[in-house]
Amino acid sequence: MDKEVIKVRQSIAIILLFVTGEFSILASGLAAKKDSWIAVLIAIIFSLMLMFVYLGILKLKSHQNLLDAILNVFGKYIGKIIIVFYTYYFFDLIGLVLRDFVQFAEATSYDKTPIIVPGIFMMILCVWVLKKGLVTLCRWAEFIFHMHI
Repeated sequence: MDKEVIKVRQSIAIILLFVTGEFSILASGLAAKKDSWIAVLIAIIFSLMLMFVYLGILKLKSHQNLLDAILNVFGKYIGKIIIVFYTYYFFDLIGLVLRDFVQFAEATSYDKTPIIVPGIFMMILCVWVLKKGLVTLCRWAEFIFHMHI
């Protein structure tokens, strides 16, 4: 299998698209009222910091996947605890994002359609993108990011 290489600007584009996309759908930071742009900016900064932590771990252990690298960096016991929380967070986030996008689709276009139908199509789309590879998703994000600006 060829090693997938993601460019820095592609990773930044995908993070910024995720943060701004989720903000526009969920209207995060409404409590901030007119200063909600600051909430988005803070979310982008924290997302980038988290991305750099992941990149640092993967640079230390470039021949391993993220979970193996966590085990090697943090040790057997603490690493397993981090992996359990990370796995829970991953599956919880999948459910939340899928539910948010399905509810958005239902509220805007498919009000008479059962919620399972757009959910199934969204999951099929996600599987298709995963099958094409992460690099394809990142290239798409880089392309869309230029139109987004």
